[in-house]
Amino acid sequence: MDYGLWYSDALVGRRCLIPVTGFFTTFVENGEAYHFRIGLKNGNPFYLAGIYTVLEDGFITCSLLVGKSDDFIKQVQNTVDTMPITISLDDREEWLDIKTTPMRTRQLLKKPFKQDFSATSVSDKYYNYDNLDVNPYMSLGHRIND
Repeated sequence: MDYGLWYSDALVGRRCLIPVTGFFTTFVENGEAYHFRIGLKNGNPFYLAGIYTVLEDGFITCSLLVGKSDDFIKQVQNTVDTMPITISLDDREEWLDIKTTPMRTRQLLKKPFKQDFSATSVSDKYYNYDNLDVNPYMSLGHRIND
């Protein structure tokens, strides 16, 4: 565990799961931004690794944790080389357990669970037929599968 990091205390004792059905990312080409929703091919929810903090007034905040982008995400995202870290159903209790060691926590973060993702364009820029000839996979609502 990188104890010098601002979130190291949270990684030890304030881990959480953020249930989602998808997340968004962006691909930039020729100065234009194209947005994609990433979700499981089967449409099921999945878990993102997170940490939380309880503020003085009792308000709870959370942050999702990111790691290196996988090859699938790199097809639809070129602005950063990171993506949310996913936690498998099998690892969710261990992720949430305060007794999970820092070493095991790091292992869960370094080797994220591989998901069967698809990407759906949500960019109205591709909502015309002229762009379909350029890249038919980026049409609005069209899914890109691994």
